[in-house]
Amino acid sequence: MRHLINRLLAIFAALAIFCTLTVCPMTVCPVKAEPTDLSRSRAAHRLLAAKCFTCHGPDEEVREAELRLDTFEGSTEELPSGFAAVVPGTPEASELLRRIESDDEDMRMPPANAGEALTAAEKSLLREWIKSGATYPPHWAFAPLDTTIPGEPSDHSDWNRTSVDRYVSAQLAANGLDAPPVADRYTLIRRLYFDLLGLPPSPVAVEQFVTDDSPDAWARLVDSLLASPHYGERWGRHWLDVARYGDSNGGDENHAYPHAYHYRDYVIQTFNADVSYDRFLLEQLAGDLISNDADSEAATAATGFLAIGMKILAEQDPIKKQADMIDEQIDTMGRSLLGLTLGCARCHDHKFDPVSTEDYYALFGIFQSTVVEDREVNSSDLQERLAKYERKINELKQSREKATKKLNSLSSIISRQAESFDRGNVIKDDDQYGAGIGIISDPGGQDNFVEYDLAIQQPGKYRLQLRYAANVARPGQILWNGEIVAENAISEATGGWTPEFQQWHSEADIELAAGEHILRMQSRPLMSHIDQFRLIPVASTDTASALVARLDEIAEQISELTGARPQGVQVMAVREGEAANAKVHLRGSHLSKGDEVPRRFLEVLSRDEQIAIPPEQSGRRQLAEWLTTPESLATRLTARVMANRIWHWHFGRGLVATPDQFGIKSSPPTHPQLLDHLADTFVRNQWSIKSLHREILLSSTYRSSSQVDNANAMKADPENRWYWRANRRRLEAELIRDSILYHADRLDYRQFGAPVQVQSQDPSPDDLRNNRRTYYAARRRSVYLPVVRTNVFKFFTLFDFPNAASPVGRRSRTTVPTQSLWLMNSPFIMEHASEVESRIADSANKRERLEELYWHLFGRPIDDATRVRLERFLEQASAASRSDADGPSAWTLLCHSLLMSDRYIYID
Repeated sequence: MRHLINRLLAIFAALAIFCTLTVCPMTVCPVKAEPTDLSRSRAAHRLLAAKCFTCHGPDEEVREAELRLDTFEGSTEELPSGFAAVVPGTPEASELLRRIESDDEDMRMPPANAGEALTAAEKSLLREWIKSGATYPPHWAFAPLDTTIPGEPSDHSDWNRTSVDRYVSAQLAANGLDAPPVADRYTLIRRLYFDLLGLPPSPVAVEQFVTDDSPDAWARLVDSLLASPHYGERWGRHWLDVARYGDSNGGDENHAYPHAYHYRDYVIQTFNADVSYDRFLLEQLAGDLISNDADSEAATAATGFLAIGMKILAEQDPIKKQADMIDEQIDTMGRSLLGLTLGCARCHDHKFDPVSTEDYYALFGIFQSTVVEDREVNSSDLQERLAKYERKINELKQSREKATKKLNSLSSIISRQAESFDRGNVIKDDDQYGAGIGIISDPGGQDNFVEYDLAIQQPGKYRLQLRYAANVARPGQILWNGEIVAENAISEATGGWTPEFQQWHSEADIELAAGEHILRMQSRPLMSHIDQFRLIPVASTDTASALVARLDEIAEQISELTGARPQGVQVMAVREGEAANAKVHLRGSHLSKGDEVPRRFLEVLSRDEQIAIPPEQSGRRQLAEWLTTPESLATRLTARVMANRIWHWHFGRGLVATPDQFGIKSSPPTHPQLLDHLADTFVRNQWSIKSLHREILLSSTYRSSSQVDNANAMKADPENRWYWRANRRRLEAELIRDSILYHADRLDYRQFGAPVQVQSQDPSPDDLRNNRRTYYAARRRSVYLPVVRTNVFKFFTLFDFPNAASPVGRRSRTTVPTQSLWLMNSPFIMEHASEVESRIADSANKRERLEELYWHLFGRPIDDATRVRLERFLEQASAASRSDADGPSAWTLLCHSLLMSDRYIYID
């Protein structure tokens, strides 16, 4: 320890000497400020949480010695021993200090088997905390926003472009770290394109930006990418991680969710349109309740947020099934919007956060009063399409009526009402549909027939036509004088059973002699609703023939239109159910219930501001408004959580390292004032996500270089918590795939719509092979591929695609050999490497072709050292290719190697 102190003193002395020799007399060496009471209290509370709460925290089932240190009341009350763990203002009288400073192993806390003992600095912190009053600060995530702007370190003045930089540079200075240099333009444009669009920049775009010397070149690039339709595909996918989006239920038989994609499309469109975040949350929680607004389809599809979760459909107890679905909704809402694990309060009060079981069942009542279902909603143009459809149908019906009247006026037509039969066992119905509309239909359960005695005056060929209505096809036979003349007659479905669906159908052309004839119609077992039939001389006159042909044409057109009536869109959504409060499920069991809890919001974020929920409403709309209303205590948490998510998605690490956990067990923010500044800016800018992007992207912090060689900084801050350099990050699975398709010129840019079909329910080995082939053959962007829970595209899972069972704000990051093996051996990579080669001009000049390939894949000129290595690779690969005539070419092998290189799959 003495050696370490001496080394630190030497370093500080050297720094002091350096500061006296600096050219600029205004440069001030940062001195760490003395901790304030608030900062000391927060540090002490974090220490207690880390070292003591396991045995002396909120979980009474494992609490020891009846001591609770997570609250002021628990730590200061007198224990059975007659002492108090903490006596505010008097460290010497505090049993806590006596125990942590004891030399007796049997007395010392934490005990030896509980982990490392407290350091001298940690003991001193607790002593000073008790001496200053042992205050328990409000948890940082629940506290009011701190909008204090830090002072500007003078040696960072040129670096500070935005308010973001001032907060970051203040922490850099406080920790003795230098501000990083700005990355080169080739790096910046590639970083920004992947960050905002998830696609690489074209060589043309790179050239334009690199050669643009205007001072606002970066800002204009940012704005142009934020306006791109591909922005929503990239950032919508981020939100889909949080919303645990999936195209199947995931549990038991893994049923497909055929309409889930409407929610995915809604999210993409919402991000593109920069819909305010408060509106975004309102639509997802209660979009069905604001359907009188302009776009009911989008608003209702938004509630898919509550519907697309995992469901155990095989659960036999319907009440438990519903309780589990509601629990999943509450847990998702808590983690994604508030960063709180509300599901932990289903069986008992939350063991760490101030969330009671009553809080949980107050929310349970809101979602219990909500019904999940597939719903048909009106698309934005449905009414226009319906009106056009009805006009066309009416025009055809009017034409049919006119042609029918003309045809019936001809004396040679034989027409008869179907119900006036001579023999038969069918039902004769004269009055069901109104006067003059008689039908025959089946009696049910037996073979049906009907016969008519007809007298033919003029011999010749006649066309037999029937007018009938049928919602489903019920084919039968037609016999003339005992011989079958139509084997598959009466076989069309017209769209319904009622008169408005009656249509004329030509069934047979029959050569008839003058005299008596018997027409028989029979079906087994059911018969359509037949209204009339007629016999029309086929060649009696040109007029009759033309009318018959026109009526046939009209009937065909009406039949086609009937099957193509414009429909609303089927979406996974919710609606209001029967509003009712829930009773507490004792220990989480619906079989044992306690007191009823009124529907309301979390007490810790409400206090006296609870909004009354009308008794006939579920409370979802009020819940959404509570989350984002400026006066609400919940708003500060909602804003902090989303601001942190946006920062995390830009930098690969949030200011709070646990983006889905803002409760007591969360990681504290590295830059709490910056987080609060971003949250406050977010709300003041009308919850605009794109505005928050600009606040971050225009900063020097975002534009920092990742290539910073600073051994001292690496030693002091190996995790780069203070942003002394940019983080180097591997592309996500979707970006690797989309980039390869882009560079092979195979990417399909079509947006929205249903994903490709794969087998999700009980897939056989053949199904799984077919699924794999379907994924490999797909060309659309990865966001449009199906997310089949428990059977996701294997390439995606290999590269850390999130588990869609619950919200994921931070994807795991693994580096395992199988990732490299897949890149080396996948037919997908090999095939597309060949396509990449085919896009590069087949020039005899190897140098020019290498330069073009490098520009194409990496958006920057090739350096001499890299060119030499690649030329050497080509020589070796060419020799290998000559010995293997059936193998890939040397250039294909080179493209393959580059596609799996770090430079390709990482962004600096």
